[in-house]
Amino acid sequence: MLKSYGLIFCGAVLGVLLRITITEILVIDTKIPVVIMSINLLGCFLLGILTKTLELKMLDTVKKEQIRLFLGVGLLGSFTTYSAFALDTAVFITTDDLPRALLYPLISISCGVLLAWSGIWLATKIFTEKNGN
Repeated sequence: MLKSYGLIFCGAVLGVLLRITITEILVIDTKIPVVIMSINLLGCFLLGILTKTLELKMLDTVKKEQIRLFLGVGLLGSFTTYSAFALDTAVFITTDDLPRALLYPLISISCGVLLAWSGIWLATKIFTEKNGN
């Protein structure tokens, strides 16, 4: 149990540092928080790839779980940020900016699902073609 927590913690530290670095470098002043949205969408895509890759390629269940905890739960879990997404949406609502309050979550959720599916599809395509299936 302690090893699992350690894997999550180490992955989370890296994910948060990566997100903070990106948000510090890419300061883009737009009406929608495009950097956070892009980070969240990239995270959806990468989690789709990771999940399907582990399913198709990892036979060792212990290693599979360790990689899932480190990369999926830790790194990608802290790289993406639901709280910033929720807060930005709440700010749009409290400032009576209804178009952004509706558009931002609509884009984030629909594109997030599409990108997660795309990551699953891509990993499936890559690993089933390599195996000649």
